[in-house]
Amino acid sequence: MMGHLMTRMKSLTGRARFALSVAAVLSTLAPGASPQNKLSTTQFLVVGEGLAAGMADFALRDVYQKTSFPALMAAQMNTAFPQPLIQPPGISGGAPGFPELPAGLPVTLQGSVRDDFPPNLFVFNVAMPGAKVTDALNYRPSFPLIQPNNVKQTTANLILGYPTLIFGQDLPLWSQVDYAVAMNPTLVVVELGYFDVLDAAANNDPSRLPNAATFASDYSTILSRLTATGATVVVMNRRPVFAHHWAGRTRGPEGMHRSATRARVVGYGPARRPDPDASAGDVR
Repeated sequence: MMGHLMTRMKSLTGRARFALSVAAVLSTLAPGASPQNKLSTTQFLVVGEGLAAGMADFALRDVYQKTSFPALMAAQMNTAFPQPLIQPPGISGGAPGFPELPAGLPVTLQGSVRDDFPPNLFVFNVAMPGAKVTDALNYRPSFPLIQPNNVKQTTANLILGYPTLIFGQDLPLWSQVDYAVAMNPTLVVVELGYFDVLDAAANNDPSRLPNAATFASDYSTILSRLTATGATVVVMNRRPVFAHHWAGRTRGPEGMHRSATRARVVGYGPARRPDPDASAGDVR
């Protein structure tokens, strides 16, 4: 079965190839695959950056969020997946190599900025454009809700801190990992590490690369905390993030966007660490 799927992937491109890659992993976890691997999708959470958040055309907005790959997965699994949908024209930020626009929200055509008003108490897609591995652990909402000169903070506030920031200052403010753990997930997709390297590649500045030891330590902490919940964790990433042979090919903003849809599933399983060199399919 897996061999047949891998053969088919080589002849596919784009979303079809990506969907088949995910299906290859989930098929091994589906009920009936084996007694010890029964996948529960009742509480499906996503931790990540722009690709998982549904960012496209330099902005995060509802029309793309609704067709993001996590949203499509949730629909296929027939599970609830509330998202922090942003009213058009959205909020810009998280596109390395391009200047950020001020977060002066609301703008024309926007009212409450978030589609869900009154707001959902919780969302299950906590991925944030521009998030690095360390941000998933440590970057939290902060007052005030809208910060015109800090697009990244405003984005975090609208995704992770809404409606907490409008309820009062005595409620917990969670990072992505804090949030995911608090939701008691049964299935978590982690899509991180891509922005860490593309930020350096798109700006042609190696000094922007994260420290390799810190990167590995933070990623290990993320996986430890998520697997400790008992959830099945699916880890996705670009090619090995410190491999110069692909970073050079994506140098500059144009190269970065040519490669923006590439991802791969690198491991899965409850309470087990993924092999960073293993793959269920390289997706272009």
